[in-house]
Amino acid sequence: MTPDPRSVHEDLAFLRSLVDEDWRPGAWAFGTIYVSLGVTLVAHVLISWGASAGYLPLQGASLLATYVVLYSVASFVWMRLGRRIRRERPPGAAPGASVRGRASMAVMVSAFLGHLVMMCVFVIVALRQRNGVFLELAPLVLFTLQSVVWFVINAMTRQPWQLLVAWGWLVAVLALAAFVGTAAFGLGIAAAAIALMIVPGVYLMRLARCP
Repeated sequence: MTPDPRSVHEDLAFLRSLVDEDWRPGAWAFGTIYVSLGVTLVAHVLISWGASAGYLPLQGASLLATYVVLYSVASFVWMRLGRRIRRERPPGAAPGASVRGRASMAVMVSAFLGHLVMMCVFVIVALRQRNGVFLELAPLVLFTLQSVVWFVINAMTRQPWQLLVAWGWLVAVLALAAFVGTAAFGLGIAAAAIALMIVPGVYLMRLARCP
């Protein structure tokens, strides 16, 4: 029984699209979202640190309102980014046509979902134990999951700098563990987010814009 030539050609075309797919739109989208997440995290940490250190007149309800404004602005930016990403999709391209792009976004979303679940766990434990230090472990979980994201991306694209970012997240987790419960912990979180989220995100955006 001979295979259908049309089916064979379709299979070959699909395999060719996996190898020759244009990675730039997906890289730009990933980089843009990564930068926005990094900026939001840095802003959150700096607001918290400034309020606790007395540099910002924010306590209780005013601090909570500031966080609400921050994440409302961030949500608006993410919605605008999503619209722009869909608008800049090449003509005729199916939604999510890039396998690498879909895999990268899927692993990033999975990492943040895992972080949210662990955040809920830490909140429950902190309330039961009446010890807020458990909440400071949440960023370390987020950073560990980010290393997983970059290990997966490196496995798909084999770029050495991505492996460096992946290991950088793990090193940051180990380094920051020594500062849990101190005033320097928040500043360390912000520094790690700048170096390992914002900088790689900007670099991805620049790579994607290069002809």
